[in-house]
Amino acid sequence: MPSSAPILGSFAGAAADFQLPCEAGTSEVVYTFTLQEPADVTVDLSVEGVGSVALLDGCTTMPASELMRCIGGAAPRFRQRGLPAGTYYLVVEGTPGDDYQLTVDVASPPANPVGVVANDSCVSAHVLPENGGVFVGDTSSHSNGLGTSSSCGAGAAGPDVAFELNLSAQRRIVASTFASSYEAVLHIHGLACSSGQEIACSAGGEVDGNGRLDLVLDPGTYYFVVDGAGPSDVGPYVLDLDVI
Repeated sequence: MPSSAPILGSFAGAAADFQLPCEAGTSEVVYTFTLQEPADVTVDLSVEGVGSVALLDGCTTMPASELMRCIGGAAPRFRQRGLPAGTYYLVVEGTPGDDYQLTVDVASPPANPVGVVANDSCVSAHVLPENGGVFVGDTSSHSNGLGTSSSCGAGAAGPDVAFELNLSAQRRIVASTFASSYEAVLHIHGLACSSGQEIACSAGGEVDGNGRLDLVLDPGTYYFVVDGAGPSDVGPYVLDLDVI
């Protein structure tokens, strides 16, 4: 691996050797791959029940220092942007006896992030392409002016920025925020962006250390708000929007 062709397997006879923060079973299998140059790597796992998949840059059974991503659930999926050249490991976990399908897609060179500014209100929200992408900005020059509150991240009282997504058909959305210096909050609202209608919310400090939402959205207009948990939670951010 890696290959875009699905890998079919079973957890039958597999042991549990790793200690992962996103554990979703007691049987594990391990895959390895080597990148010759930087790439965006998308990992998609389908399991009969629930499962998890972790990306590591080393292979020990207590991988705290080696763990890069760890996602669990019924259909865990993540995209690791700009992964440097090197050797990596995927630990796939599930219920003993269950079958699974693992797909790993590699895109090289990595996609260039889109810089975003002046999107501090619903009216001036940056319009996202329907096929997603990666977007970078900084909340330091913004205020808590959207008038939206969130159900997670202590209500998200920090400076915020807005993104608008218009869907013409029902799509699965995997959105992740990355903020290395503060607790970022990601919340999604319906058409009435500034007055509420929260659909989902995720805060930093969760399983993979960043806000992450995985959900199916019907056709319509949605607002993605990148926020901070408190007034001092400000700084650079990355919004990665994966539309499937």
